[in-house]
Amino acid sequence: MKRRSALRGIAGALLVVAFVLLALGAIEARGAHAEAPGRRGSEPVRVPAQPNPTPESAPAAKRRLLEVVAPERVPSGREVAILLRGDAIDPATATLKIDGASQPVSFHRRGSDEIEATLGPLAPGPHHLLASIAGEAPVRAALEAEAPPVAFVAGAAQALVADALAVQGFARRPWSSGALPDDAALVVVTGSGFDATEAARAVRSGAGLLIVGRDAAEHAAAGALASSLPARVKRREPRASTGQPGDAGGQPRPSPSEPPPPAEPPKGAPPAPTEVESATVAVALVIDRSGSMAGEKMRLAKQSAIATAEVLAPDDLLAVVAFNEAPTLVMPLGVVGAPETVRNRVASLAVGGGTRFFEALEMAADQLRRAKAAIRHVVLLTDGDAQDRFIRPFPTFVGQTLVSAGISLSTVYIAGDEAGTSDPEFTGLLAQWGRGRTYPATASEIPAIVTAEVRRVAGLPAGGSRRGGKTSEPPKTPPRPAPTPPPPQPKPPDEDVEVVAVPSCAAVEGLDLAGLPRVRVDVALDPRPGAAIALRGAGSDGPPLAALRAAGKGSVALLALDEGALARWSGDPRLQRLLAGLASAVARVREAGAAGAPFEVRIDGEALVRGDDRLGLLPEATTAPRERLRSGIDRVSLPASLSGSTRVLPDGRRVSSLRDDPSALASRLVVAPAAPAREKPAPTASRPSDPGAPPPSPPLRAVACWIGAAVAIALAALAFRLAD
Repeated sequence: MKRRSALRGIAGALLVVAFVLLALGAIEARGAHAEAPGRRGSEPVRVPAQPNPTPESAPAAKRRLLEVVAPERVPSGREVAILLRGDAIDPATATLKIDGASQPVSFHRRGSDEIEATLGPLAPGPHHLLASIAGEAPVRAALEAEAPPVAFVAGAAQALVADALAVQGFARRPWSSGALPDDAALVVVTGSGFDATEAARAVRSGAGLLIVGRDAAEHAAAGALASSLPARVKRREPRASTGQPGDAGGQPRPSPSEPPPPAEPPKGAPPAPTEVESATVAVALVIDRSGSMAGEKMRLAKQSAIATAEVLAPDDLLAVVAFNEAPTLVMPLGVVGAPETVRNRVASLAVGGGTRFFEALEMAADQLRRAKAAIRHVVLLTDGDAQDRFIRPFPTFVGQTLVSAGISLSTVYIAGDEAGTSDPEFTGLLAQWGRGRTYPATASEIPAIVTAEVRRVAGLPAGGSRRGGKTSEPPKTPPRPAPTPPPPQPKPPDEDVEVVAVPSCAAVEGLDLAGLPRVRVDVALDPRPGAAIALRGAGSDGPPLAALRAAGKGSVALLALDEGALARWSGDPRLQRLLAGLASAVARVREAGAAGAPFEVRIDGEALVRGDDRLGLLPEATTAPRERLRSGIDRVSLPASLSGSTRVLPDGRRVSSLRDDPSALASRLVVAPAAPAREKPAPTASRPSDPGAPPPSPPLRAVACWIGAAVAIALAALAFRLAD
């Protein structure tokens, strides 16, 4: 009797175990099915805000607003354009609320799937948007309107630069002396009545400086700003009278007195600081060695490093950094020497892994910061999409850290290749922030394009090499020293010159000055190493007339045209475009705020959040406060009805499909992806899943649970038989 009771008890326990295993298997299978929609790889997971529609509900779903695309930061006081994207959406049924209230908004169709909404000027501060179509649950978005950057303008010609500054969104403040704010974006000086010492301090702290006119250039060159200017400034010899109005008949015009030559330093005094070596170029090649670079691309990438060594002089400086998920210093910064040295260093480079740009660029910057070189330049070569582009502060690092250190950045991306997934938009932004250029290339073009970019930066003609003009060995028999002839004095031109924009300078790219009145060249500019020439006189030997250069943490642009020429140009819109381009090129780069967006998937109203949601895009936690999981990552509880996704685009706009939809069966939040460190998938691995495809096979854990349940049921049946 006791034996039967024990067997029945064992059988009952086995049945309980079987039911538990069946339930666990069902939960595992349901979890796998819930994760099936979306995209794989490093792309953002896009999850519909409601369950897959049935055939009866499909037409209604197609008329639904899907997402809102809005810039995270916009200038205050100006109109803002955002995009509403959906299926067959109609502007007549669109509504948009700003901070919970209806505001004047104009809607324009941009195709069957997009509507452009233009908002009126916004006050400074964060703003919350709710967009909807035909009264459906609204999509949440947010942006921040920033106070305009301030340009401090000195001199009598403030009206001359007013329109140009307005085009660039600057607020103007008059200034002539006194302390400038530490965060001043731009200082514009005309004439000679400004405090050069304070302007020099502002440049060292990161402000941009635009010097307009001959008098301002001479005043800056005679004071504390002299070492910060992109060119040395010297007054030309006066020429004979031409009988033209305003010509002084051969008499020199009044001008600030030349500063006396510097006195000899007393014995024991420390030597005066000298400029960097004017003939030295420092280049850092940053080469992608991820899995998709295998084969011909990596062979030609190595060849581009060798070709760069052949273009540079033996005593120029070169560093090579290779990267996948992590960077490797293949060749520390040092003199180039023989190209064979570079060949030996890069020969062992192997491919494999994913693609992360940021730490590789940091390593290249660390190498170049130590270089005493006139030109310091980074060339990034890649065929991939940066897996860390959404989670690392690229705009701040490239636009401020690199540029303020006098380091420029250009990018070469390999396009038209099935194995790679290059992102021209992002590599273009990197080059824009780094004040360089971006180039598309096929694999066979890699060496030619990389060396062409190095030649451009070094100021060489096509096919040129610095090896022909420099040598690292002294001659065996030094010649007898000859008397040093006096330096040649610049000769005044026979007539006024026509001004042309230099196409290679980004500040004036595409600017055509043909037909503008000729100008008199009263000052001679001798560009310093690393300066970019923006304007020059027409002809192969035309004198430089405008230049730009980084100085300290800031940048300086010098436009040395005489005030009479500027007055004659004042009615032409091209002058405003010229001034706007120079101002924009040197103005302080704003620090990009951290996006602070959630980056992992959670169901039932939970999400993991990195950083702060500074724009308030997510609703406040409703059931529990934030729970710190590890450094920089919190778990938050959100309304169970919240659904959708959000991510940041490389150009700073945010895509959002977040909505508070009570009809959603479950809440899923996916934002700015945290891609795992792994090899880049082939294109087919990131293809969106087919909503009509059959559900995925159950995971192994679910199968194991069901097998265990079957075994438990079989053992329970055996126990019942033995008990009988």
